[in-house]
Amino acid sequence: MLSIYRVFNGAVLLRGFALGSAALLLSGCSDLLGSDPVDPGPPQVARATLLDAKGVKIGEAILAQGNGELLLDLTAMALKPGAYQGTIHEAGQCDAPDFAAAGEPWQADTPPLAQLIAGPDGKANLTARMAGGSIAGQADSLLDSDGAAFTLTDGKGARVACGVFRAYQPLPVER
Repeated sequence: MLSIYRVFNGAVLLRGFALGSAALLLSGCSDLLGSDPVDPGPPQVARATLLDAKGVKIGEAILAQGNGELLLDLTAMALKPGAYQGTIHEAGQCDAPDFAAAGEPWQADTPPLAQLIAGPDGKANLTARMAGGSIAGQADSLLDSDGAAFTLTDGKGARVACGVFRAYQPLPVER
């Protein structure tokens, strides 16, 4: 089952594949969304599968670039109820158990990208925007020579999950 999840910069992010949560980017959907006088080209997309210290998948972070900003779609599960901070880090490394290899925050002058609350069922979802930044193609891009990672930090400051961002190639769309 596939359902429309979010519209961003003339693109539709979709969620709901049979094998788990995933995102699909469809560009050129202006016929469905209304007229778009300027075609900004397809946004770039990166995805990180979030793993806990035991290597168990607990979620994913998807970034789409467009209109001079990044859109984060974060889904997590199996968390202890409470508040968490999501942060993009400068190195694409997630060595358990403390994920310190992810390094310092990417673009150090930027505060943590996202705060989310895990409910009693351990699930959390968040969509956030970040002005500036790029996924690829510039010297300070997310997917530069050493990559980038996304971490979730609990209320005590411990990194409890980490995922390395990888370029995500949307599936082609037939018209």
